[in-house]
Amino acid sequence: GSRNPPPPGGGGIFGPEGDLPQDQKQRLTQLSKEPMIGPYVRESDGTVVYFKRGLGHIFTAPFNGGEEEKRIVQFTIPDVVDVNWSPNGSYAILTTYNDSLVKNFWVNFTSTSTIETGAFSDTLASSAFSPNSRELVSLVKRGAQYIVRATSPRGTGARTLHQTPIPDYELGWISPQTI
Repeated sequence: GSRNPPPPGGGGIFGPEGDLPQDQKQRLTQLSKEPMIGPYVRESDGTVVYFKRGLGHIFTAPFNGGEEEKRIVQFTIPDVVDVNWSPNGSYAILTTYNDSLVKNFWVNFTSTSTIETGAFSDTLASSAFSPNSRELVSLVKRGAQYIVRATSPRGTGARTLHQTPIPDYELGWISPQTI
């Protein structure tokens, strides 16, 4: 068969054979054979930390796939559907859904293999960490109103910032002092 000529202009990312030279190829690397949720890249040690979907075990694997994944903490939280990491990776807010109930938990990574955990008393409709990872803003329902509040990453020291009847605020920090 005949080969198709390279596209005009020749400035594409592929060579004349339609492929990059071997030394320029970047490959996708499978880190886990099972579904995962909430990956967080720890640039300092070149690893990815993630939760296994379903059981909620916490694993880590080298970002380059050079070693097998390993379970880093003996911790199980089932039915994790969302993970919100603090910018520095020290905290994760987990959302679980089981038997039609939504619950939120915090996980504090005190070292690479040690965690502290706790549960939020309210369901967080939305949440966002401050840029320095020391504060969490969240949206919680109170009767017919929704409260935007600031707390520690563990949910303590709550102070109300705003009250609204609007249920679908998407919270975020646009600067260290502005939500």
